[in-house]
Amino acid sequence: MHVSWTFTGDGLLAFAGGALALIGVWWSNHQSVKNLQKQLDAEKKVREDGRKCEAQSLAIVAAFEMDFVYRFYVQGTERGLQAAGKGPISADAFLVKRVENRPFPIYQGIADRLGVLDTPLVAAIVRFYTDMAAFLMILEKMSSVAEQGLRPDQKDKSKQEWDLLIEQCRVAIQHLKRCSHQAFQRLQDFTGIPSEQLTALNAAMEPDAQTN
Repeated sequence: MHVSWTFTGDGLLAFAGGALALIGVWWSNHQSVKNLQKQLDAEKKVREDGRKCEAQSLAIVAAFEMDFVYRFYVQGTERGLQAAGKGPISADAFLVKRVENRPFPIYQGIADRLGVLDTPLVAAIVRFYTDMAAFLMILEKMSSVAEQGLRPDQKDKSKQEWDLLIEQCRVAIQHLKRCSHQAFQRLQDFTGIPSEQLTALNAAMEPDAQTN
């Protein structure tokens, strides 16, 4: 069977019009996809910027609470130990270190959002607070034993407990110096906070913080 392909002028115009219409539809869809992609990229950038701002804010508030906690409990206790030496129980030095019911209010408030931080920084922060909580348990016991030592009938027993707690306290302080040194470095790298604004954590970087 012989097929003859012939086009009239109207046919050519109709074909060209259809082709142009298809190209127009394709171009319109292509631009729509590009615009949608641009919008999605812009929204992604906004979310990423928001996460970065949140991470920065969380790290900064954690850094200042950690600095305060380290100054009050670790440095304060260390000064008390240095002043007391190996003398008798000094209740005044440790009764003031009674631990509050919520000693880490900022950490407790942001703990469920720490996932926005870098994993090594999260690990350093969590380790600091975990070790600090264990240290506060020692201080609580020291405060209780110091109170008992004020009663004549408890002096001998309290003295034995006190000597053991003193040794535990000294070891815990050196351990906290090391983990605070690591946390300080990671916090400073992440936030850019000047070292002079974190005076207590910065002091943990002193040479004796590296000794066992």
